[in-house]
Amino acid sequence: MPNTLSLTQYIQDHYCKTLHELAKVASPSGVILELGVGSWGSGVWICSGAAEGTNCPVYGIDNFSMEGTSVLQVLDSMKDRGYSENLLVMSTYNAHRIWNCPISLLFIDADHSYEACYNDFQWFYPSVIHDGFIVFHDSEQQEVKRVIKEVSEFLCDDVEMLDADGRGCYFAKKK
Repeated sequence: MPNTLSLTQYIQDHYCKTLHELAKVASPSGVILELGVGSWGSGVWICSGAAEGTNCPVYGIDNFSMEGTSVLQVLDSMKDRGYSENLLVMSTYNAHRIWNCPISLLFIDADHSYEACYNDFQWFYPSVIHDGFIVFHDSEQQEVKRVIKEVSEFLCDDVEMLDADGRGCYFAKKK
């Protein structure tokens, strides 16, 4: 760890850089799918990694019902940075009903209730390609932890990191 960074900054950078690196190597035979775009903080790292790597298309699904998030804010932020993410403004429930693309990297960061998180995994996991990546954000939350524990039989090569705010991020590969 470089001496100029605090441990907190190092962990945050490491988490974001890991998302960036996963997007960079995401197979172009699938797409990157971000469930829960929010204010697009993770999306910056995902889009920059995809652009530097295989140029894998990036999709985001969000109904933008969380306070402090807006479609226009995300679109402006993407435009300012020169990235593009295909935004589907709808619930993950509605999106899964029409989804038909293979997924190289699935980032689950939408509703963190047990039922919603479990459903997001169940709905989109079948589209994840062999050796594709699955990432759960906020994995320190009890409901998300419970989902990860229950679905771990489908995953391998897993690791969990904390960001600067103590939020967990669980990374794994599809078996």
